Amino acid sequence: MKIITNIVAALLGLFFVYAGLNFFFQWQVPPSPPAGSPAANFIGAMYGSGYLKFVKILEVIGGLLLLVPCLRNWGLVVTGAIAVNIACFHQFFFGGIKDPAVIGMIAATVFLAWAGRRVSAAWPAAAPVAAVAAVAAPERRKVPAAPRRSPRPPEVAAAVSKSA
Repeated sequence: MKIITNIVAALLGLFFVYAGLNFFFQWQVPPSPPAGSPAANFIGAMYGSGYLKFVKILEVIGGLLLLVPCLRNWGLVVTGAIAVNIACFHQFFFGGIKDPAVIGMIAATVFLAWAGRRVSAAWPAAAPVAAVAAVAAPERRKVPAAPRRSPRPPEVAAAVSKSA
């Protein structure tokens, strides 16, 4: 299961990184909706305001977070919101989620959220308990005491102890 989760996370992360960087470098020109349609007006408003640039930066950051296993749930927080928005865009503007890439993205996001549920569920409850336990009962090591040495040379220490 862990191998499948890593593969799905890598594919989804690379998909988001590619889609985000494609906005800036234009490797592949995305298809544009028909001119004058509500979808074209919506994309035009997002592009004109700079909001789409912000979303694309979040796509790159979220995709990179998905690639690192210990940060995967944080990547899902970022990319999950973007995936929901993409699905809603397709549902409301194109009359349904018919694009295989969108279906695959949603399926991968749901799968990763399901696979990471145990880590996510344990984290908020375990963190405060561990912090309180560390403060309340710090771990003490029993280190054997080192023998005390006199700062004086042995001859002087012997002479002082005889005179005392």
